[in-house]
Amino acid sequence: MTSKPIFGTLILVACLGTTFARDLNKEAAVLAADKAWAAAIAKCDVPALEQLFADDFTMVGSDGRLKNKQQEIDNLRPSPDMETFYFRTEDVTARVYGDAAVVTGRAVWKISYKGKEIDNNRRYTMTLIRDKGHWRIVAQQIAVNIPGFVTSNPK
Repeated sequence: MTSKPIFGTLILVACLGTTFARDLNKEAAVLAADKAWAAAIAKCDVPALEQLFADDFTMVGSDGRLKNKQQEIDNLRPSPDMETFYFRTEDVTARVYGDAAVVTGRAVWKISYKGKEIDNNRRYTMTLIRDKGHWRIVAQQIAVNIPGFVTSNPK
């Protein structure tokens, strides 16, 4: 009577496979939120940022200062003093914990601020929660520029 152990094993494998697939879907959705964040910054897309950032969003800047959602969005609004040449994320990893996730990566961007070109290459950490079916950024920390790193042209 080996059919019971085999049947039980098949059910266990099916359940684990379903859970694994569900986790992969969540991870893909979190990574999509990261890409949406980068695209919104590159385009100075304030409405997209308003959707991505949770109402209680907190940003820890490279100088250690805290910003709330409105302050961060105001900082990212289009400005005649600033032009964004590109903004992208690299080396991105996501870890999902149910309806919460942590993303780490590198933000690479080039801007012109008041006529001066500035290359940025910074590590970042984001915490996201799933709220009403959408992943929202609740906290973010951006590190200081990585010393000695030279940014390349956008891919």
